[in-house]
Amino acid sequence: MPTLVKVQRGARVRKVCACGAVYFPRKSDVKRGWGKSCSKSCAAIKSNKETGKYERFKAREAAIEDGTYDPDNTACHAEGGGWDDHKF
Repeated sequence: MPTLVKVQRGARVRKVCACGAVYFPRKSDVKRGWGKSCSKSCAAIKSNKETGKYERFKAREAAIEDGTYDPDNTACHAEGGGWDDHKF
């Protein structure tokens, strides 16, 4: 009876994540622009560092707790109108 061996599909590339972990994404995934980090959590950390969305969220959350948050004074409402005012 032949022994079944699990074959790993696709050539692998050695990469080092920002956290220092070594990982091996498929070469085809790297060409697609995928495999930039070792895990979803590392990808989320990297994304947050690039965009800063989490810091803005925390600042908005703190302003809401302090009572100093003004929803009409945000970047998307800079004209003074509501969310749908640009449609009319």
